[in-house]
Formats: sequence, structure tokens, C-alpha cells
Amino acid sequence: MASIARLLICLGLSTLFIQLIVSDELSLFINPKYNWLIFCCVLILIILSIVQLYTLKKPDIHFIGKWGYVMMTLPLVMVIIFPPQALDPSMASKKGTFYLPQGNQQKNTDSVNDNYPVDQEVDMQIDEATTDSSNDDFTNPYQKIKEEMLKKDLIQFTEENYADYYNALSFYPTEFVGKKIKILGFVYHDQTLKKDEFVIGRFTVTCCTADAMVIGVVVKDPHAIQLKNKKWIEVTGTLTTTKQEGYDMPAIQLTSSEDTTEPKDPYIYFY
Repeated sequence: MASIARLLICLGLSTLFIQLIVSDELSLFINPKYNWLIFCCVLILIILSIVQLYTLKKPDIHFIGKWGYVMMTLPLVMVIIFPPQALDPSMASKKGTFYLPQGNQQKNTDSVNDNYPVDQEVDMQIDEATTDSSNDDFTNPYQKIKEEMLKKDLIQFTEENYADYYNALSFYPTEFVGKKIKILGFVYHDQTLKKDEFVIGRFTVTCCTADAMVIGVVVKDPHAIQLKNKKWIEVTGTLTTTKQEGYDMPAIQLTSSEDTTEPKDPYIYFY
């Protein structure tokens, strides 16, 4: 009986993972660069299923308590009760939002969590690194991307280039002033912004959705207050800057916006 239970659990888990892979829903849980780990898990589970078939009529080699079976079946039960779905934009306030230049985020963590003290010496080193173009190891990747972006008549953010373009824009906010931009995301009203500003954001995932947070760009729009949180839109505008605690940060002067639907995979991945 115990062997049958273990066999069903192994088959159930392997079937669950295969279904997530086939339906492209695996990215709702983990960064795609770790998909190979799930493939390995499926292979191991199939092998374990074969082992359980072989031992069906043999006595148990070792005892497994009922809580062991409960823990192994928990993922199956959770998926049935809570079908896979993307993080709701309403989670932005809980996950934290970053829309400041990379070198300045350290000084503005109070908007996310007041419990982390600022190390002034480390912060000065970060500021120096972001402004010193001679530090090739730190700025060279974004320097090249910046030059590529500046050659374009329209800087259009896509799922493929979002992470690189976002970093380049964050490191060099003043150099993009006047450039046209198009970007898709959901509306998020941050309490630290003015009434005519909102953030067009996306969830970014480094490892899995447990570490997800919102990144985005400030949009200046006289009618910003009328836009509802979580609404997915694509905005077109002109890049400018706005001051936040004495720092220049990228912003978009809105030209037009278009309502859209949430992408099948709404996350942005940093590799």
C-alpha cells in the first residue's frame, strides 16, 4: 500500500511539472534559466516511479510517516486549489517598487523599507562607479547599450530588451532627454510621486516569484490621477528627467497611451 502511495505521488508530481512545461506556465513560478532543474526533477521522478513499480510486491525498505506523504502531496493539492497565475499588480506595494537610477536606489530604500540603514561609504562608491565611464567592468555593458539606444528614432521596450534598456536608462537618465520611447506595463501610483505622475511598471524575477519586485519608469501625465492601478497600458512619450531627493531620474512626458491586455508572461527576467 505504501509503495502504491509513493508511486502515485511520483507520477502526480512528474505529471504536474510536465503540464507546467507544456502549457508554458512554468515561468509563472521560476526564471526560465532554471527550467533545466525542473527537467531534471521530472527525470528523477520518473525513475523513482519505475523503482516503486519494481518494489510493489516487496516489503518496505524503510518507514515513512504520514506527514511525509502529506508534505509530498501538498504541491498537488495547492495547484488544484490555486491554479497557476501571474502576480497581481496590486502586490506592488508589498513587493517594493524601484524606479530610481541604479546608483541612487541605496539612498531611497526608505520608500520600501525603513529598517535598512544606509552605508554612506558604500553609497559614495556606487555613485562614483555610475559616473566614472573609465570603470569598464562596471559600466561597459550599459555604455554599449546606451549608444545603441541613442541611435534609434524610437526606443521601444520589449520583453527581450527590457532589462538591458532599463539599466542603461537608469544609469544615464540625462543622456536620453528628448528621445522618443514606447513601453508597456501596468499603472502603479506610488505615494512618493506627484499627482500628475505614475509608474508604468513590470514585475521582475531574478530566481523565482518569491523574489519578484516591481521596476518601472515615472510617467508625467496631467490626467494621471484618473488612471486606475493595475491597468495595463502602452505609453508613448518623450524622455525627460525629474528630481527625486536631489537626483535626476528618468521620466516620460506622455504623448499618448493605449489600453492593452496583460501579456501571457508578464514578467521581466534578469539573467
